[in-house]
Amino acid sequence: MPSKSSSYAVLEGQYTLHETIGTGGFAKVKLGTHVLTGDKVAIKIMDKRLLGDDLPRVKLEIEALKELGHQHICKLYQEIETENKIFLILEYCPGGELFDYIVERDRLEEKEARMFFRQIVSAVAYIHNKGYAHRDLKPENLLLDEEQNLKLIDFGLCARPKGGMETHLETCCGSPAYAAPELISGQEYLGNEADIWSLGILLFALLCGYLPFDDDNVSTLYKKIQNGEYECPFWLSEKSKQLLHRLLQVNPKCRITVTELLTDPWLMEGFTEPVLWKNPFKTSKLDEECLIELSVYYGRSRTAIVEEIKKKNFTYISATYNLLLQRRAKGQRIRLESDITPLREIKPINRNLCSEFGTQKLSMSTSFHSSMDSGLNDADLLLFGSPKKDDESDSLAIKQTLTSTKTRQEPQQYKDSDKENFVRPRVPTPRKLNKNRSPPTKTIKCEDVTPVTPSRSVDDNLNEVDTRAVGKEDKRTFSYDDDMHVAHLRFPPTPDRRAPPTPLSSSARKVFGSIEKGLDRMRTMLTPRKRLGSTSGTVDGPRPVKAMYNVSTARAVVTPDHLLESLRNALLRKGIVCKQKDYKLRGKVRDKLGKVKLTFELEVCQLPRTELLGVRRKRLKGDSWHYKRVCEEVLKLASL
Repeated sequence: MPSKSSSYAVLEGQYTLHETIGTGGFAKVKLGTHVLTGDKVAIKIMDKRLLGDDLPRVKLEIEALKELGHQHICKLYQEIETENKIFLILEYCPGGELFDYIVERDRLEEKEARMFFRQIVSAVAYIHNKGYAHRDLKPENLLLDEEQNLKLIDFGLCARPKGGMETHLETCCGSPAYAAPELISGQEYLGNEADIWSLGILLFALLCGYLPFDDDNVSTLYKKIQNGEYECPFWLSEKSKQLLHRLLQVNPKCRITVTELLTDPWLMEGFTEPVLWKNPFKTSKLDEECLIELSVYYGRSRTAIVEEIKKKNFTYISATYNLLLQRRAKGQRIRLESDITPLREIKPINRNLCSEFGTQKLSMSTSFHSSMDSGLNDADLLLFGSPKKDDESDSLAIKQTLTSTKTRQEPQQYKDSDKENFVRPRVPTPRKLNKNRSPPTKTIKCEDVTPVTPSRSVDDNLNEVDTRAVGKEDKRTFSYDDDMHVAHLRFPPTPDRRAPPTPLSSSARKVFGSIEKGLDRMRTMLTPRKRLGSTSGTVDGPRPVKAMYNVSTARAVVTPDHLLESLRNALLRKGIVCKQKDYKLRGKVRDKLGKVKLTFELEVCQLPRTELLGVRRKRLKGDSWHYKRVCEEVLKLASL
């Protein structure tokens, strides 16, 4: 079986991999960094060996992403396929799922819901015009970018009928709660009409915070959908009710069409123009400044760069161009081979290798950079002359420019490596000793030290201790949680300076002596993270959270242990078996056959800038709305 390093070697020098941000049946999504621009991307990794009969469906998804270019559809930057893997480099949306956005606010105000729904309708109208039906429209498949704009994702169930959108489909797919009546009845259906029904469910979820058709029993759920039985809450306006009624028609021929939807009175309220579904960005004309930057970096003519981009092969060069274009639209610097990329150092490309773009590969080391703004001087582009008429003249002009500016170094040839291209842990580096300081003593004094036997190599763990405070007493406690795979640094109370140092064993002295011989004094405490009197019995207290994302506030001032006990009792009353780790409870909901339907976490946490406690919620597996309902019931039983 190939190792991870060999499986991901194709990404080396192009992208730096970070943590996993999403998982599926045969795919996972990792956060990545594009090494030349420093921009974050989402990397969807699929194992072809696990796809089986789903491989044609994946190919259709890739084909759709390549063809669909819209401001409210997640953009595909690059496709990489190996013998066993498929890598899709996609636009990264840091705002998370629309579902979590709704849950956090319970429901949206009509004005905000209208803004989001106009964006959804714009994307759906566009894909219908291109001959595609999405067939899996739901809040979980809509992501928010950094500017709070929606991006439609997951075209894994999309269909493109060969005879056009008037061709009937037969496959029953998607999520049951969003499926149209004709679809769950096993009838032939039109993809665009099924999508309109799903838009009705989406709008209801935005305005109400729950689903119009919902039931734990699937048969009962299907009957409600087929009969169109739903109730509108009292807070909905008449225009909202009217639009929902037109969207959620059981007879597909009576539903509102996407063309009518663009000018519906509810969607037009507060706007002077109908929903714009066409892509406003002109893709035929390429950006000159981005082209020049790519030409300078790769040592190729402008004509060659243009040809590579217009091929639409979704290579690394076209991905770099699109990321540069996005940076330019945001008013950011568009420089390559600079220090703007965190956690990497780029080795310059050999500009003598100009025969084919496909033969050029990037190389990277693991050096760390903190600057996000430094880059090449503007002299690079100022000295870059106007393009010549032929490729040879262009290449000659670029080489002369590179020689005159002397801002780029001669590169090293890329060599294949089987090193795994993962981000290494952020380990603080020690500062250099001040020359004016007195010479450090050879003996390292460690006070109040209680050595324990860690579960992994002590040397490996201790090498990660922050030794930046040179010459000062290090008051932090370092411990390693083997179950959670997390290293902890804590700040204990200042010990009595007059207390004599605790003798160390020979093995402990050897460990501490290997950390930093230039330190005058250093206190390192290796003690179990145990809190006396705590029912959790493992940590000093709940961990503080920086943001109130998916966090419910406790109504009264209670102790962490009391709140934890209340949550545990509430879960037991619901018949949910849970496991405890520190101040975190993991619950599993099973069906009648014992199969796990839902897995989630509830964690007692400390709220920022207050003395109150909170409960952080996290869905690990299962239906989103089932998770929402269970969490609400558990928190209610716990009197939160």
